[in-house]
Amino acid sequence: MTTIRRTVPEEIRLDRAAKRYLGTEQGGSVEAILALNPGLAAEGGWVPAGYELVLPVPDPDAVPVLPSIDPWA
Repeated sequence: MTTIRRTVPEEIRLDRAAKRYLGTEQGGSVEAILALNPGLAAEGGWVPAGYELVLPVPDPDAVPVLPSIDPWA
């Protein structure tokens, strides 16, 4: 799995960090962050300011593309 690192400028909730850096807090993104950052779970759901967060790089092929719907058809 490819990863990137981001330094968190201010204390933030883990789900908000997932939304900010990965675009979603769903689909296992929070769990993936916890798996890549041993000891982060001990922070009680918060990422401390200055923490260097290791993040997974989302695989664009893994995201299902839904067909578009024309509501006027």
